[in-house]
Amino acid sequence: MNWWNEFTQLQRIFATVAIPATIIMLIQFILQLLGIANEQDGTDIDGVDGTDVDSVDGADVDSVDGADMDTSIDLPDDYETDVSDLDSTFDDGSFDDDGTDVDDAHDGLRLFTLRSIIAFFAVGGWMGVAAIEWNLSSILAVILAVAAGTLAMYFVAWTIYTFLKMQQSGSMKYEYAVGKEGVVYLTIPAGGLGKVNVIVQDRLCELSAQTNSDRDIKTGEKVIVVDFTPDGVLIVEPKNLSEKKEIV
Repeated sequence: MNWWNEFTQLQRIFATVAIPATIIMLIQFILQLLGIANEQDGTDIDGVDGTDVDSVDGADVDSVDGADMDTSIDLPDDYETDVSDLDSTFDDGSFDDDGTDVDDAHDGLRLFTLRSIIAFFAVGGWMGVAAIEWNLSSILAVILAVAAGTLAMYFVAWTIYTFLKMQQSGSMKYEYAVGKEGVVYLTIPAGGLGKVNVIVQDRLCELSAQTNSDRDIKTGEKVIVVDFTPDGVLIVEPKNLSEKKEIV
């Protein structure tokens, strides 16, 4: 333990934070390699809260919270659904049932999660130890530790977000949504993002959407999907506008 005795008091504080955080990170990594840990497991508060519900009538609900939350329900072939009957009380800046800010759901990037916080303490702690070893002042060491920890948080959050986006883009074929009628779930502002409910591949999906219209499309309005972006965002326009174009 000579190395510990050589540490200054501030270095010992940094190391006390960094060592257990690093051990937890290694355990998480090993469990991930073994397939025991899963980012989408609802018991892992890493910002990706997954829920898989199988009901008696065959409905399958998959929810990924924090990764551009797309929800899908498998419907039987003989089941008729009128998405216009969907009841929605959401609007811009509102909150969903569990108190989550809807705007955060659009971002999909969850910063304050278990994994990112552990990364903050591990990377920040070791940076603090190194800064003191470089004979930097205590104040500068703390600043560098916080900065390095914050960068680690962003990196972990971005990695999880990117991984989930890749998973979602591989399972959803957005071209099948083009031409389909849907209902606005969250108001789609002109030049901004909202949410729509639309049936794609026999599933009722809640997907991000934007519009080229010069006005906001309010919650409950019917829309037609005209295109989609490489990121999987649907491009929609009001149904009455599409009908007018067809008449012309």
